[in-house]
Amino acid sequence: MHSNQGRGLSAAVFLVSLALAAGAAPRRTLYSPEKRLLAETGPASVPQPPVEQEYVWFRDLPVAQFDGTDQSVRWTFADQLGTPLLQTGSAGDVVWRVEYEPFGIARPRAGAALRQPLRLPGQQLSDESPDLVYNVERWYRGGWSRFTQADPVGVGGAGVLVAGSGRRPTFTESDAFTASDLDHSYEYAFDNPLRFEDPEGLAGAAHVCCDGAGGFTICSGPQDIKDPDVLACIAAHEKDHGEWLAKHPACGGCGVKDGKPAPAGFADWSMGSGQYRVFECRAYQVEVECLEQRKGTAGNPSAVLSRINTMKREAKKRFHCPIETW
Repeated sequence: MHSNQGRGLSAAVFLVSLALAAGAAPRRTLYSPEKRLLAETGPASVPQPPVEQEYVWFRDLPVAQFDGTDQSVRWTFADQLGTPLLQTGSAGDVVWRVEYEPFGIARPRAGAALRQPLRLPGQQLSDESPDLVYNVERWYRGGWSRFTQADPVGVGGAGVLVAGSGRRPTFTESDAFTASDLDHSYEYAFDNPLRFEDPEGLAGAAHVCCDGAGGFTICSGPQDIKDPDVLACIAAHEKDHGEWLAKHPACGGCGVKDGKPAPAGFADWSMGSGQYRVFECRAYQVEVECLEQRKGTAGNPSAVLSRINTMKREAKKRFHCPIETW
């Protein structure tokens, strides 16, 4: 079980107490407003246990860990998503290293006895099992490649994203898919953790979905975002993906191939790394330009500005997009 204080606050850290086994002493963990692990205690039943581990971040990447049990510092090296791969000590020697199975189970190669709980983005290893991790809003098992609870925001991420709507998207009679078509409520990162991430255990990013008749729509919208201006620009981002795929059917998408349209469901595509970079960078640019246009008249300018900065940072980090020219 877990309890928390300060959930949803944007200007303060929040505390989570983790303990699964009945009667087990909880481990208290402290998170930043961005829901990144900052510090944790050891398992303890006393009211104010001492902090044992502290974590240092540079933007979205973990870069260092201070171990209060022996007063040591370890430097953390992560992959492109932010998953820790190895740590070095003060002398530069590798003191902790793991290799991962596709859905996040870590196989120790060095330093198995050291406490290093960070796994896939947003995940913290439990004390009870090497297969079970805390993913902020729910628990996840890498051996199942699934969450152990349904998405707290609803079936399949709660449905089709409607541009400009201030409400959470929901299924209606007129939607291209029924709830059962998109019942991915236990799915992790569209079943593709090498490409996507789900740092909060909520719905994944918006995605292009095929309607089964050669067309596309935008589905599984990000449920933690409610601002109508931001939602409209996310829709513009995904619309650009759909239109680009329609013009390049050899790369996949929703069009007709070999006499048959792509089946209803999440669109898939296949292309070279250079082409994929262009594919993503142009869509990021479309979203950023949409946000810039709305910034002056937005009901919540700070939300729009925050999204602009996040998208530019992500485009630069993940795809090396030339954001300086946007």
